[in-house]
Amino acid sequence: MSFRGTAAPAVRGGAARGAHFFDSRGEGALFRLYGHRQRFWCAAEGCDLLLGAPVPSSAPLREGGTGYQNMLTPWTVFGGPLLCLPWGVDGDSLPLSVMLAAATGRDALVLGAGLELARLAPPLPRLGP
Repeated sequence: MSFRGTAAPAVRGGAARGAHFFDSRGEGALFRLYGHRQRFWCAAEGCDLLLGAPVPSSAPLREGGTGYQNMLTPWTVFGGPLLCLPWGVDGDSLPLSVMLAAATGRDALVLGAGLELARLAPPLPRLGP
């Protein structure tokens, strides 16, 4: 299995190590993750959409990328559609963003809300000449 060029180095390394790991411990871990997913969506029952931030502030300037994978990993466990949108810039002109999430099967709702948010989003600065 090759992850070269498709993900940040830390993600590629973790995926490569995890590709060789599946035994009773792996099965138990998957069972625990499924339990967390179920508890999360039960707690969110009655919420059509969840609006949050995919990163704690503006995009950080870091070697190898600008994202915080640890902020998005829980959403991978929770399942369901997830959409991140640009939301203007901070005082240093670094990009800000918002994130929409919903339970599995609510893809159309997330996409529709994303279109509406995109219409209302703060303007982004023009890049280039």
